[in-house]
Amino acid sequence: MSKTSIFKYLTSYKTNSIIVKNFVTILFIVIIPMTILFMGLYISHFRSSEQQLSASYRQQISNTATSFDNIYAEMKLYIYILSQNPDIIDFMSAEEPEVYTKADYNSIMSTSNLFYKYIESIYLYSAEKRYIISGAYNDTIEKFPDKSWLSSYSHTYSNELIVTPRKISDKYPYCLSFMLPVFNELGKNIGAIIVNLNVETLLNVILGTQSSANELYILNEYKKLVLSTNIERMYDAFNQYAYVYERMEEANSSGAFVETLDSRQSSLSYIYISSPESQTGRSGFISIIIIFLSLVTTMLVSILLTVRTFKPIQSIIESIGEDFDSEKALSIDNELSFIINNINTTIQDKRLTEIELEHRIALLNNAYTSALQAQINPHFLYNTLETINFMAYRHFKAPNDISDITISLSKMLRISLDGENKIVTLSEEAEHLMLYVKILQLRYPEKFKLETDFPQELSGCRVVKLMLQPLVENAFQHGIRPSGRFGTIKVRAFSENDKLKIEVSDDGAGMDKQTLTSVQKILASDIYITSKHIGVNNVNRRIKLLFGTEYGLAVESIEGKGTHFTITLPLNNHNDASTTNERNNETL
Repeated sequence: MSKTSIFKYLTSYKTNSIIVKNFVTILFIVIIPMTILFMGLYISHFRSSEQQLSASYRQQISNTATSFDNIYAEMKLYIYILSQNPDIIDFMSAEEPEVYTKADYNSIMSTSNLFYKYIESIYLYSAEKRYIISGAYNDTIEKFPDKSWLSSYSHTYSNELIVTPRKISDKYPYCLSFMLPVFNELGKNIGAIIVNLNVETLLNVILGTQSSANELYILNEYKKLVLSTNIERMYDAFNQYAYVYERMEEANSSGAFVETLDSRQSSLSYIYISSPESQTGRSGFISIIIIFLSLVTTMLVSILLTVRTFKPIQSIIESIGEDFDSEKALSIDNELSFIINNINTTIQDKRLTEIELEHRIALLNNAYTSALQAQINPHFLYNTLETINFMAYRHFKAPNDISDITISLSKMLRISLDGENKIVTLSEEAEHLMLYVKILQLRYPEKFKLETDFPQELSGCRVVKLMLQPLVENAFQHGIRPSGRFGTIKVRAFSENDKLKIEVSDDGAGMDKQTLTSVQKILASDIYITSKHIGVNNVNRRIKLLFGTEYGLAVESIEGKGTHFTITLPLNNHNDASTTNERNNETL
């Protein structure tokens, strides 16, 4: 007996070969763990990259903050030094007109401003004669083209430094102005020094080679923009902090990095937002490499496993006792013929088990319904409650809250522990609800009110027992109580398109989108999903088991405004209810 190569099996059976089928199957099986493995590698790399990028951005904003803090401190010191310059004080204090008209700006300022390339201009203003000099300009303030700083100066009554962004002559260039009112030795305001920094040059100095797509916002202690890469926003005084906060929220939701830093040298706050595009570019190449490696590795592993799994089948074929002949192989059954025989036997056995399976499903549904209802039904001792009621009445010798709550709870137990009927009339269910609400209001007085609307013509309609109490309890515990305000719970029954609809709504805290989506998913499922919403889930499941999957609960909610549950049941009168109870008791 000679060995037959795997290649010969492939050429004989082609796509029908077990090798090909095993390869395809193994390929799909291997794809899953390989995908998980390489996704883990990618996530690990991505997180590492995120940490590196975050550290890089933190360093950038730290460098930017240090640079601007230094400039801010230098300008503050520089303008205070100018305010002590005797020539400047003489210019602002002089009363003779010729002092102003003959004032030499270059002589007064010397070359002190040449060391700062971001200084656009410096104004020396004398309040005594309303005279101003700046560079080659030497004239009264009325003729000076740039007066947008004057309103801020006129409302200043101390020598505190004012830092504000503005436009020269309300047009251009964009400047960050440092303005210091100057007072003489008698405490009289004699003028002001205004140092204007060119915003564009200043940004180039503090940001350097950083990406222009990134955003920088520098806020003062009043949450006003002092400097920003969004230059136009600096000069829009309306809701500046709200805009910055909104940009931070948008950046977080889009996956961009947001870094904040409070200055240690001043009252400034720095906010740095990176562009998400700068992150996707560097991770794209890594993603391509990981995908390529994943595909190559998956193919190699699949081929190896296919060859190894075919070896036993190859041994069985060769153990027949004759050499493999490709022409004969095409006319006989392949090595899977024994599996086909087993399948035929299994089909016959399947028919025998279907009848028993249907019977067991019916028993399971009955047990399942009882188990769900048992999670809601209280298991207290009825006789103990009667004893408590008697003792309370004997103690107070008159009707009291303890007796009332005990009697109500006893009646509730009598209804809930009656396991014979799974379906009751709407009026009976309403009675049970009123007993529960009475207990709840005794426990939480002045917390909520209940409004009900049960039309008389619907009082005999059949409903699932103990379905309203869990929903009202849910409305109070998860809606009214968390809201912290007096609330209203409304229960309304009505008929619509030959169906009975019952709405349970509240004006409480409502649900957030994530919780609402989770509850809606549970209610829409045809199978039981374990969750923390036991009451709502059980009511929904019992309705579906007793009446069919087209009935059940639906929910809508708005966070902060309330929650609205709708129960949908078949519209049947009281006479049908007893028949259905009997049928359900027999079936379930």
